[in-house]
Amino acid sequence: MVAHLKCHSIIVKEGERVSRGPVIGLYWNSGNSTETHLHFQVMNSPNYLNGKSICIRFKDNLEPIQGDLIYPSKRILLNHS
Repeated sequence: MVAHLKCHSIIVKEGERVSRGPVIGLYWNSGNSTETHLHFQVMNSPNYLNGKSICIRFKDNLEPIQGDLIYPSKRILLNHS
């Protein structure tokens, strides 16, 4: 699941398999926030109400958890306990 994408910027279709690299859409400042951001969740079901989260690992072995901030250009992870 991906949230806060810019309206009409999504390039892929729902349920389509994606891989690292290609653009899937543009992220945006939506909701009650002060800056542009993206929320995403990897699940074991296409239905976010029934699915369970699957742990992910980013390039460079980053393992973010809820609330962590990732800055790809600096390759750092903040707030990780």
